Formats: sequence, structure tokens, C-alpha cells
Amino acid sequence: MRRLFLTLLSLFVLAAALRAEDLDPARAIEKRGSLAISDGFSYYLFRKDGTFESKPLGLSGRTIEGTWEKKPGRKTFVIQGNWGWVNGVGPAHDRRRMVLSISSGEFRKENDMERHCVWGDVFKGEVFKPNSFLIGEVTPLD
Repeated sequence: MRRLFLTLLSLFVLAAALRAEDLDPARAIEKRGSLAISDGFSYYLFRKDGTFESKPLGLSGRTIEGTWEKKPGRKTFVIQGNWGWVNGVGPAHDRRRMVLSISSGEFRKENDMERHCVWGDVFKGEVFKPNSFLIGEVTPLD
């Protein structure tokens, strides 16, 4: 009985470790081809080809079009891109660098606001929900 218990416990621990490994954001991008995160106001979309976009979920807000790269050995992503504004006034050329720290997390079903995003089916039914998501830096490049 003890052997059976230890075997089941080992399998449970192994399954949990494998699941946690799959929920690393960089691995999720590699496996799925893209990763979408939402903060409730905007979405942040990382594509496997290194392109990045962020737009508001609604009709007005900040936009970012650019590229991303992951810092080695860390859960830090560096985005460089052109910042703009939808249905508002903003500078014509606003190039910035943004540093995001994104922890492991899990995928969840999209909510109503994400499902009805004016930009189309960005989330494909699922949104990555990290345990923590921190914008550590935003720096002008021009």
C-alpha cells in the first residue's frame, strides 16, 4: 500500500512539474505560435516570429507595433516599437522600449470584453493569465 501511495505521489509531482513547465510564457509562445495577455484594458500579443502588438480592447487607447525578445534565463521581455493612439491625439513618431516581467501562469477562457475585442479574434478563445505581470520600464528611443 505504501509503495502504491509513493508511486501515485511521484506521478502527481511529475505531472505538476510538467504542467508548470508548459505554462512558462516563452515556452507557450514557442509551442502555440503566439501568446495573448490582457490587463482588462489592452491586449499584449507576442508572436513566435518576434513581432509584438498591443491595442485597446475597446474603441480608444494606446497602440504598440514592434518586436520583442526575451532576456536569457529570465522572464523578462523587451519590446521595441512604435507607440500610437486609436481615436485620440498622439505624436506622429513615438518609438519606445518597454520591459515586461511575465511570470508563469495558466490559460483561461476569454471574458466578454476580450471576446468582443474590436480588433477581431486576438485571443482565439484563451488568454494567458500570468501570476504576475509587471511593466518595469518604458523609455523613449528617439
